[in-house]
Amino acid sequence: MLNDKNKKYYAPNVIKTIKILELLAQTPLPLTQKEISKHTGYSTSIVFRILTTLEDCEYLAKDENRKYTISKKFAPISISATSQDDLIHNSLDILAQIRDNIMETTMLGVLVDGIFVVILQEQGKYSFSFHCKIGTRCPLHTGAGSKALMAFLPEKERDAIVERMKFEKFNANTITSKTAFKKELARIAKCGYALDMEEYIHGMRCVGAPIFNDKNYPIAAVWATGPSDRMAESSLPEWGAYIAEQANRISQRLGATCTK
Repeated sequence: MLNDKNKKYYAPNVIKTIKILELLAQTPLPLTQKEISKHTGYSTSIVFRILTTLEDCEYLAKDENRKYTISKKFAPISISATSQDDLIHNSLDILAQIRDNIMETTMLGVLVDGIFVVILQEQGKYSFSFHCKIGTRCPLHTGAGSKALMAFLPEKERDAIVERMKFEKFNANTITSKTAFKKELARIAKCGYALDMEEYIHGMRCVGAPIFNDKNYPIAAVWATGPSDRMAESSLPEWGAYIAEQANRISQRLGATCTK
């Protein structure tokens, strides 16, 4: 958060660059220069300079339609920022195994300063599968990964996060109140896995489970995501139990003694 007392020391173009990167990280689809200018309110000339610099430094990728996305070069930065090198190392093969078994895109995410961030993914094997940019921020109240992790946080810590949350409504399936969200977290804590029943994006479902460290503290979550016609509601309990089992394997590698 910006500090009013320090504003006179800020470099304006650095602030603009950060805002553009945050926009691209939070937007599911690539954006054109004009769209970025519209979203940020910055002039097209300033946006052009920033995009050109980031692209030449390989922090942005531009497709054939001249639309921009954050590049994979940010991945090691994201991973380093979470201080979870052991987590990544111990998750890679299991993440791939989940993807190979379920065939859907499988992801790994962590909670950083109250924000749930994607740090790793294995692309699904179907010709159509969901793709998520590394560094994407997921709404805490909709994602299977974020809900799986939050359900097992210490109560005091969890409640403090819930109090700060904004329950934005994305569609008719979105949880929009603290009471309903806490009820959902209690259900997850009981069964050991979380669901996203098209709560963020219509037609997309997710199922995920938490990962614990050697102090039995939830540090991450793994989840699979796919279209609702392939992720039938009747199959989700079986998939949930399977992903929870694989998440426990990662937890055990990290020294956890609890199982969920």
